[in-house]
Amino acid sequence: MNEFRTEWNKSVIRSGRFTMLLAMVCSFLPNIALYFFYGARPNFSEMMSGWGQIAAAYVGFYIIEPITYGTVLGTAGSYMGILAGTMGQMRVPAAMTALDVTNIEAGTDKGELISTLGIAGSIVTNIVILTITVFFGVQILSLLPAGIKAALSSLILPALFGAVLMQFAMKKPIIVCYALPLVLVVRKFIKMPSWGYILVAVFGSLILSKILYKAKIVK
Repeated sequence: MNEFRTEWNKSVIRSGRFTMLLAMVCSFLPNIALYFFYGARPNFSEMMSGWGQIAAAYVGFYIIEPITYGTVLGTAGSYMGILAGTMGQMRVPAAMTALDVTNIEAGTDKGELISTLGIAGSIVTNIVILTITVFFGVQILSLLPAGIKAALSSLILPALFGAVLMQFAMKKPIIVCYALPLVLVVRKFIKMPSWGYILVAVFGSLILSKILYKAKIVK
């Protein structure tokens, strides 16, 4: 299986580098079009000011998300998740559900393949739904009551994470008894960016689990 891992990572990294570099180049195409066809030509200080605001808001996620989700997503899944976006909101739940359904452990060779397939499925589903939404979204939303539209905009993400939480709480309910209160207590008394709470949730739970595992409280 080590030979598989070596060959797998080699091909994945080669393809991942190419697609990521291609995406980086393509991300400048709208800016180039605005520059040449519409005369939108900000000076250097304006560009750096805009970049600085975006970097300040998201730099934490650039560091935290690959570290936090890498074990679940695997090498291929990490490339796909970063490129497709919504890594924590969509790709991680898809990978975790695929692993749970197949009863395969994350971080293994089989887990790498299963999580990659789950993420690929979520990306294809996103593309299909987004395509339908682009063409028919306004018409569909106009038919829905205001209460349903409000629920769709504000409750879908909490419902998704709640479902994933309960899915794994059924396996290790004792972990939820200290992992969830840990984040709630920190959030109550310490103000930090949202990526900071992710850091506390992941590494705080890992540290507590390791301590309790050594004490033979968690098995």
